Amino acid sequence: MVKQRIYLIKSRCLAAAFLFSSKHKLNRFFVIAALLALVSCSQGTRHHEFSGATMGTHFRVLLTQLSGADIESLPGIEQAVQDELASVSQQMSTYIESSEISRFNKLPAAECLPVSEQLLHVTRTAMEIAAASGGAFNPLLGPLIERWGFGREHGTFVLPAREEIEMLRKTIATENISFGVAPARLCKHADSVALDLSAIAKGHGVDRIAALLERNKLHSYLVDIGGEMRVSGLNKQLKLWHLAVEAPERLTKAGEAGVASLLRLTSAAVATSGDYRNFINHDGQFYSHTLDPETGTPVTHQLASVTVIADSAMRADAWATALLAAGPEQAIALAGQQNLAVLLLKRSASSIDKAQPPADWQPGQGDWYSWSSPEMQKYLVTPG
Repeated sequence: MVKQRIYLIKSRCLAAAFLFSSKHKLNRFFVIAALLALVSCSQGTRHHEFSGATMGTHFRVLLTQLSGADIESLPGIEQAVQDELASVSQQMSTYIESSEISRFNKLPAAECLPVSEQLLHVTRTAMEIAAASGGAFNPLLGPLIERWGFGREHGTFVLPAREEIEMLRKTIATENISFGVAPARLCKHADSVALDLSAIAKGHGVDRIAALLERNKLHSYLVDIGGEMRVSGLNKQLKLWHLAVEAPERLTKAGEAGVASLLRLTSAAVATSGDYRNFINHDGQFYSHTLDPETGTPVTHQLASVTVIADSAMRADAWATALLAAGPEQAIALAGQQNLAVLLLKRSASSIDKAQPPADWQPGQGDWYSWSSPEMQKYLVTPG
């Protein structure tokens, strides 16, 4: 799922650098990760940042509180990060024909493929969240994503017939794949099944880079891959990291970008998924890139974006996708059942709806309102 714009804000700095990256996955839309400028801050510490391309988007790593020995090791760290991301892509990218996941998708029914422990781990986690979310998260949506025009092929859009959708829905049942652990393997039980981990793999990549940094005794950092973020330690001003979640542009007046909420955190991961960046407008009808696995069609509810904070970017990524697909009422229920730190932004359906928001929803500055779980509220701060 493509990530909503997120700004990374640091106080008392003279400038900020903005990284524009696109999230090529289940729900695709642009991400802004606004990082500290490369200028010095009066109370800052030694820091280093580097970036590059990976998995159809961009990554950025910002390291703070560096010692002299840390700085000397940076060339090796940068290469190790590149190598780790290349490994993730070779395991989980459907855009690489020789990747493990692509080779699995080409298998005929009743066959198994030996896979890496990492691919097995991510697939098992995806299946666990699919079950925990009541099917709102589904890693087998690939054929439907392609048919609706949000996959690799981008030809002239033709609205799928109901019969075609129902035929494709038969391929997304999670019992169509299974796995083994000794040795690690994935097995396919229907020819047309296609595993798609784009709603979880980039978060997994963030976690792997964070683990690499920790192994090298670098404990103060921000890692961002296409909008999936994980932070640890302190920023350059020796303060907690501050993130601002942007109100979706489609919801604000005159196309102006606005800040919906500010977050303050460390030693955590955050992911935001929304529906306003990647969509199809066909004959005046808006089709969201977020698909409802229950119907096989784009969602039509008023939930515009979901932000999740978790202990891993992989889980934050997957749950943000799941809750966006589930819709506002089910998202609130799942947040409670799973004890998730969640921020929801929902469109007001009418002027009456805006004037009288539902219980527990707070009016926003645009034509939307927000809801946050008790677990999220400890991260929310007042702008200013």
